[in-house]
Amino acid sequence: MLAHGALTLQGELPATARIPLREPKNPVSFLGGVAVVTAFTVSVRYPKDFSGVDSWQGFIDYMMNPGQRELFGIVFCGLVVFILGLFDDYIHLNAIFKLAVILACTLILHHFGVIITLFELKWLNLLITVLWIAGVTSATNSLDHVDGATAGTTAITAFFTFLFAWYAPEPQRWLSFVSVALLGATLGFLQFNFHPAKIYLGDNGAFFLGYVMSAMAMLGGWSQDPVKALLTPALLTITPVYDIILSTVLRYKNGVVRTFPEAILYCGRDHTTHRMMAHGLSKHVAV
Repeated sequence: MLAHGALTLQGELPATARIPLREPKNPVSFLGGVAVVTAFTVSVRYPKDFSGVDSWQGFIDYMMNPGQRELFGIVFCGLVVFILGLFDDYIHLNAIFKLAVILACTLILHHFGVIITLFELKWLNLLITVLWIAGVTSATNSLDHVDGATAGTTAITAFFTFLFAWYAPEPQRWLSFVSVALLGATLGFLQFNFHPAKIYLGDNGAFFLGYVMSAMAMLGGWSQDPVKALLTPALLTITPVYDIILSTVLRYKNGVVRTFPEAILYCGRDHTTHRMMAHGLSKHVAV
């Protein structure tokens, strides 16, 4: 264990090292996700594209066309997890139930063509897709424990997704434009979310950002090499993934949690930013 007031890197932080994160004098709204979701969905919609659509069935047929289907699936399932987050902010849903809904949304998403295609076995691709999206979404939500962390991380990921997609051997303009929309939505929100935050992202915004970010990283045709194709999205989302893996491993190692349900339900102040602040860094520097 480090000196008094510091942390032990093997599990939960000692009581003397815990940093109170959110104790505002005035009430702060947790509806920041509403602004982010609105900005993103408006940005990726092109009204002129719907000029020839004059019925509900025509709209469905249009959205199922190649090039539109994936985007519609991401936005639709993203809105579902956004609504899930709204309910969670209001009535605090069970963590296992939230995970089940995210898994169900991912199963729906693959019907829109959003699925990892690294292997010949379809069930294996689907399993990896489900684990990937559910894992990154949960990790992104878990990262939202200090002002600006999740929105800032998503903005950086969106920026590099744009660069990788734009300058890929076969440029992916569609993915680049969607990345810019996500980047703009998070940057616009960040100016109100840095410490001291005037508004919080909430589970509604964190779920949405994690879901869209994981789907975008998975959609890119990064390389013909399966190893590079797998590593690129992993590197794009390395911050939330590293944070949740480190916290979970240390919790198991030190007996803080013993079963998988306990690991899902447990909430502690032993994340990466908590550890840096326990070493004396400010919230701004840690973020």
